[in-house]
Amino acid sequence: MPTRQSFINNGMAASSNQKVVLITGCSTGIGLTTAVMLATDAEKRFKVYATMRNLGKKEALETEGKDVFGSTLIIEQLDVCSEDQINKVVDDILAKEGKLDVLVNNAAFGWVGPVERQETEHIKSMYATNVFGPISLITKLIPVWKKSGTGQAITISSLVGLMGFPFSSVYSSSKFAMEGFMETVQLELHGYPNIKITSIEPGPVATKFADNAKVGELDVTIDGLDQPSLEVMKKYQNFIARMFTDAMQQSDDIAKVILEAITSNNPHARYVTNPNFRDILLKKYQELTGDSFRKHLGELYFGE
Repeated sequence: MPTRQSFINNGMAASSNQKVVLITGCSTGIGLTTAVMLATDAEKRFKVYATMRNLGKKEALETEGKDVFGSTLIIEQLDVCSEDQINKVVDDILAKEGKLDVLVNNAAFGWVGPVERQETEHIKSMYATNVFGPISLITKLIPVWKKSGTGQAITISSLVGLMGFPFSSVYSSSKFAMEGFMETVQLELHGYPNIKITSIEPGPVATKFADNAKVGELDVTIDGLDQPSLEVMKKYQNFIARMFTDAMQQSDDIAKVILEAITSNNPHARYVTNPNFRDILLKKYQELTGDSFRKHLGELYFGE
């Protein structure tokens, strides 16, 4: 029985017209679905390096991608918090393929709870995964792309990177940080029009991540929480329940948007995937003070 490593070693390098794609966070959800969608492309336009922090969770990806495993789908370990692993994976791909056309930063995690319950070490861990890891990968690849004159970085952001969601303060701030980074890097690369920088902002998505992010279903300690905050949390739970019922997207929906961004000659700087939230976002950017938008969100989230 060939080992995973022998599959990799025996695989052919990507053809000149294939795009080599590196995706992080592929054990479940959007990362897994996107990896399989690209790797099983009927026209064989992509060779996918699907990565995850824990290879013990690769079974689902191996099963869904079994028909292309070892050819257009390669599974590698990558903890985006490790500079050593980032360097090794990127260098190995470049040595084998001679290029790395597209990076999809998908690995991330969130936590829901009152801001005062966000512990410092947990905040650092979230920023390491959601911000520092993606930035390290992009800065590693920018010189490569400048040399070739072409490349693309796609970061899976979130609606919470464009508008605040209560009880998601640190997660939201990490996504806001990446939005600012991506927007600024695109401007810095003005002299390289074929290096594309794109952010994708899903709303609620039916993934394990979404299940784990619902208020009250994570390690949220509410013992001793002040009564006004408890009341606000209860009201917000009702909003979350409605949102996950009425405005839910599937991982396939997001993967199709990622495919659109990769195959477009002129991809957008930003893709808001869920039409249910576009009017809300437009309202935010119509007023610089944020006062009426804050009132609008209070009505939306808390029914006030």
